[in-house]
Amino acid sequence: MNKPINILDKDYLKWVKELCKRYRQSQIKAAVKVNTEMLKFYWSLGRDIVALKAETRWGSKFFKNLSRDLKEANPLATCFSPKNLLYMKNFYCMYLPYTEIGQQVADQVEKDIFSTPWGHHMLLIDKFLTEPQKALFYIHQTVVNGWSRNVLHNYIDSSLYERQGK
Repeated sequence: MNKPINILDKDYLKWVKELCKRYRQSQIKAAVKVNTEMLKFYWSLGRDIVALKAETRWGSKFFKNLSRDLKEANPLATCFSPKNLLYMKNFYCMYLPYTEIGQQVADQVEKDIFSTPWGHHMLLIDKFLTEPQKALFYIHQTVVNGWSRNVLHNYIDSSLYERQGK
């Protein structure tokens, strides 16, 4: 049986600490990239639902049927509930007007949108579907300040937008 080596050399310990830090930073970067790609997929699925006029075209049970078909084709995926599919549609609809304005503003909006976790977006869609300017304010603040969903929720409840955002 191998016994772990206990090296007390300061340079070695400093190096191990640095390796651990770099490893954690790589994990965070990977998670952010995965989140960004998933959000882009959700955006494109929402766009497809709108462009195809899917609810009108395929009826009142469209989200339920699409959910079933996507889950059947992707049994390990957990993101295809009817409710989440509706969130994807609303995600696209809510932010679309802000991605079509001047290029510099649109680039910043997209960067912020795709840097914010999905759970944050669901909260913002629930609160501000008809007030996307408020959602964008909170998204930007989340990106700048690194807010968790609970912190975001607290700032929404304390009406930060009304106090600062206008």
